[in-house]
Amino acid sequence: MNLFRHILSAALLAGASAVACAAVVEATPGSLASQVSPDETSLTVTGSIDASDFDVIRNLRNLRTLDLSGATVAAYSGDRLESGIMTSGADILPEAALLSVPATTVKLPAGIVAIQAGALGNIGAREIDIPSTVKTIEAGAFSSLPALERITVPASVTSLGDRVFKDCPMLSEVTILADITELPASTFLNCKALTDVQLPAGLKSIGESAFAGCVALKSIEMPASLVSIGDLAFAGAGLESLDLSNHSGLAAIGEWAFSNCNDLLDVAVGSSVVSMGRGAFALNSQLASEVTAMAGNVKSLPSHFVYGSTLTGVNHLENLALDSIGDYALSGNLATAVTLPATVSHIGSGAMERMPNLTSLDASSIKAVPSLGKDVWAETDQPAAVCYVSPELFDTYSNTPQWREFQLQKKDPSAVDDTHITDVADGAAVRGVFDGMVLRLECDTEIRQVQLYDVSGRVLTIHRAAPARTMAIDTAPFDSRVFLVRLLLGDSSTPVLKLVRP
Repeated sequence: MNLFRHILSAALLAGASAVACAAVVEATPGSLASQVSPDETSLTVTGSIDASDFDVIRNLRNLRTLDLSGATVAAYSGDRLESGIMTSGADILPEAALLSVPATTVKLPAGIVAIQAGALGNIGAREIDIPSTVKTIEAGAFSSLPALERITVPASVTSLGDRVFKDCPMLSEVTILADITELPASTFLNCKALTDVQLPAGLKSIGESAFAGCVALKSIEMPASLVSIGDLAFAGAGLESLDLSNHSGLAAIGEWAFSNCNDLLDVAVGSSVVSMGRGAFALNSQLASEVTAMAGNVKSLPSHFVYGSTLTGVNHLENLALDSIGDYALSGNLATAVTLPATVSHIGSGAMERMPNLTSLDASSIKAVPSLGKDVWAETDQPAAVCYVSPELFDTYSNTPQWREFQLQKKDPSAVDDTHITDVADGAAVRGVFDGMVLRLECDTEIRQVQLYDVSGRVLTIHRAAPARTMAIDTAPFDSRVFLVRLLLGDSSTPVLKLVRP
């Protein structure tokens, strides 16, 4: 009997607790403390609340469902609150309002116009609807949300602060409809699950570290309006391909902007880019693009430009009107041949150090011997490489430190240099033939990309399609009869063909 009474009593208490833990409250500003229990698991609030009521909500450690959609937010002015706030405006979600609230379902007040700094940091919700009345979202408003999976920033938003979605490890889908021209610094920093991003059509700049550490982000569509990409913007991201060649307004790419993107295979940058920060494409372990396709229209190849990136293609630079090549700009890549532009007057320290495959350096078009920084070719086997120079400057090169370590050879700069060509057209895995003006390529391995050059190394086109063992490219728009064809294959090899159009 005693056991029965104990069980019955426990059941009655549990029932009472369950009733107490689910509350529907019509509030007035400052009234929540007297209307809710600390054990609430579900809370629906109508009426009006202020910053002091958010102090109460933050301390509901068992809360799983929070519905504020029927509530309005009143102004607050008074004693310093637990959050540190002494004043807060009407229709504003205050700073740290719901910080660390464990609720997995959260509905915000429908009429708010601003979400202040850190207002929803570290809450437990998977998805949050931002009201269409919101105009301002301040720094870190949604940062460090462990479960957030998707979010839409409505068109009403005109101001977005730094770090808004920083460190949201499960965030995978983002749509930004906001009328903004700048994506602020660290917006999606370390959002490691991010795969799908829709950026606003009028976006002009992507801020520092905006997508840094987004390792699952394999591709992104950049708006045509883009003017600048900030420092470290995509550092450590999962991008596999980057085509900015048609962004006619893009003028600047910041320091280390696309560094440490270990899945990045190819890059194309348009001629509108005139400013490139140091290390812009450094430390990319699979990068196979041509330097010429990456450098835009810069006059100085920046320091550490492709430092430590394993470029394997021909690095023809002659079509870039470069004044200088910066310190460590090409350091550590695997290219076999480099052709220097006629305009180069200085090559920086370590610019071509640690290039184990370098066998050919063509400086024959240069009219005056470029000055050199320290150890330009350190740990590069200069005695095993040929350096072509103009006959008029041969003696000067022969008597100049660092230059004289090469096998120097005289070369008429007007002659066509085929030393960089790996002709695998006959009897190899890759076959290329012309059918009139159409170049048809066949391969035993899937072709992922085709890059077409003239004999000077100038990029004519970069052709991308779904991976296939055959590809066809119309060469009618190009005057050249002799083509260099570089393929990126499914096995990551990059064979180069020299083909003559009938």
